[in-house]
This record gives sequence, C-alpha cells and structure tokens, in this order.
Amino acid sequence: MRKPLLFSCFILWTLSACNKASPHSDDLLFDVGLMGEWEISSRTVNGTPDPTVDCCEYLELRGDSVIEDLSGLWFYDDGDTVQTGGTFTVDTLEGDIQFYHQNSSFTRNYVVVSYDVIYLEHHVGSTYFEEIWRRQ
Repeated sequence: MRKPLLFSCFILWTLSACNKASPHSDDLLFDVGLMGEWEISSRTVNGTPDPTVDCCEYLELRGDSVIEDLSGLWFYDDGDTVQTGGTFTVDTLEGDIQFYHQNSSFTRNYVVVSYDVIYLEHHVGSTYFEEIWRRQ
C-alpha cells in the first residue's frame, strides 16, 4: 500500500514540476532576452580594450508589475562604491534601452548575442563605448 502511494505522489510532483513556467516568462521582457543578472566581461573605448575591466561590475534587469509592456527595473553595482538603479524601457524596433534614474536618462543600443551574452554600445560626447555582458 505504501509503494503505490509514494509512486502516485512522485508522479503528481513530476507532472506539476513540468508544467511550471519559467519565472517572469509571462513578461514581454522575457522574450526580448534582456532580463537577468549580468556581469561585465569586456569594454572598449574608441576601439581600444579598457584594461580596468576585470570583474565585479553588475547590471540587473528585471520586470516590473506590468507584464504587458517592455519596461522594467534596473540596478547597477560597479563592485566598489557606486550602486544605483531606476526604471528602463526597451525599444525593440530601434534596438535600444532607455534608462531612467531620478531626473536623468541615458540610452544604450543593445544586441542579444545569445541567452548568456548581451552587447551594449553608447556614446558619451565623442567617446564610443562597446561592452560585452555575461549572464550570471
């Protein structure tokens, strides 16, 4: 009697685990491929590798309470003293992310290279930055 009960419980547990959706999979941002925790892998400045990038710079992009839009929350940690965050909106047609922080905003062009890698680029004045971020 005990074996059939255990077997039935195991079958029910297996079936319920198979039907569970990935966290945030209902959010439109999930399909874009940007949601998650990212660590900087490399940065170039005007085409020259930045030797100061070695680790510990993090960017987290997560959904917000409205799953039907392409907006969410972002958090940044430089691994040292800067920790900041705000909201963001993705424009899939233009391939950019507009970040908002208190009274300022900035834009990054993006390419989702793979599930584990994103590429971000932007200009600050005449300086051109390219960054590779890897999923944590």
